[in-house]
Amino acid sequence: MMGNREYFERREAEERAAAERATDERARQSHVELARAYAKAIAAVDGGTSAPVDIGDNGGSTLPPDLRII
Repeated sequence: MMGNREYFERREAEERAAAERATDERARQSHVELARAYAKAIAAVDGGTSAPVDIGDNGGSTLPPDLRII
């Protein structure tokens, strides 16, 4: 099973790659912002600074607010 840190690292890399491939500036910027949010999530996991964010019936999450789905 993949832990939070590994997931966030994979998603950050995927978003950075998508930003490099993007031909539309708005899309590129969206991918860059998501990559930054995943980098913040990695830092939160490493530093334990993120408060749990309830995202449903999964018992909560350590996702920072930037990564919540609205």
